Amino acid sequence: MLHYSIEDGLPSTNIYSVYRDHNGFLWFATDKGIARYNGIRFETFTTFDGMPDNEVFLFKEDHEGRLWLSTYNGELCYYKDGIFHSAANTPFLKLPFKAPHIYNITLERDSSLTFNFYNCFVCVNIKHERMSILNFTFDNIKNIDQNTRDIYYIIYKRKIAADRYQIVHRNGVYVIDSNYMIRSAVKNIYGIFLLYIPSQDKGYFTNNDHIFSQDLDTIQSLQKPIYNKRVIHAYYNDGTNSYLASNTGLIINDTIEILKDNNVSSVTQDLSGNYWVTTLNNGVFCFRKDFLHSRIYYDLYKEEVKYCNVINGDLFYITLDNSLYELKNGKSACLYERKKTDGIIDRYEKKEYIISKDD
Repeated sequence: MLHYSIEDGLPSTNIYSVYRDHNGFLWFATDKGIARYNGIRFETFTTFDGMPDNEVFLFKEDHEGRLWLSTYNGELCYYKDGIFHSAANTPFLKLPFKAPHIYNITLERDSSLTFNFYNCFVCVNIKHERMSILNFTFDNIKNIDQNTRDIYYIIYKRKIAADRYQIVHRNGVYVIDSNYMIRSAVKNIYGIFLLYIPSQDKGYFTNNDHIFSQDLDTIQSLQKPIYNKRVIHAYYNDGTNSYLASNTGLIINDTIEILKDNNVSSVTQDLSGNYWVTTLNNGVFCFRKDFLHSRIYYDLYKEEVKYCNVINGDLFYITLDNSLYELKNGKSACLYERKKTDGIIDRYEKKEYIISKDD
């Protein structure tokens, strides 16, 4: 396991999320700018480089290769070909209203992007260089009735067709057209604690018992109630194992918990399959792709190990004083212990017998 912090080039230890772009670069969103990891080092970017805000929560890449930033000040921005595009140099990105922070960016089926703003009825959809703004307020929705006023407890908004938007809120799911007519309404059967959580290129919902897809299909049942003093920040599935990033650590397959002392914010994999885990206030951790097959042994040897190698499934390691140990079936045994006799002559002694110099 590798640990990265400010000393390694990160702009902050408060990492909101990590994202892998189509070139394999890893992007890290922080409260003091963003960082790009190229496999060797971190390169940082701030407002000095053209970003409209230093605090960024997440990223989303579209099919045109534009890497979009979720900014705290709500301004639209994307990175492409070494340039940050914002309202300052790209006119179509200028919003006609003051927006709160962008908490979600969804890549839609028609290749457009939908931007959701925190605690806001408005969402923005962008396709190529065309912006559409939808405002799902009570005054705009034409056929709303008294029983559907709670539509304003909005969790998530996304485009599902050319003139249809799906609104997920705590009491139901609505489909509304671009003329603000409600086309369908389904009572929420998922519970009032339904929460949207992001991932690499997908989005999910969670309640106290399940993980749901963006279409609200159940994809995983949770054995442990996640709202028991726990906050889920993100969900990731590598096709075999699932990972929940939470304020109590990283939860794997709802059974294994690691990094328990860390507030984990997101997970993704690099092109080699290694896992990158971000935390709030403790930087970034990197695990080898086969780390789940690894085992940690405690109370076997507490000093420094100089060298180790696996032979026929058993681990052999040499300690700082050049003694040789074997780890077999979970137990460690000293094979050869280096001892100093008179300060001049060294000899190796096996616990059962003496090895002569000629041997």
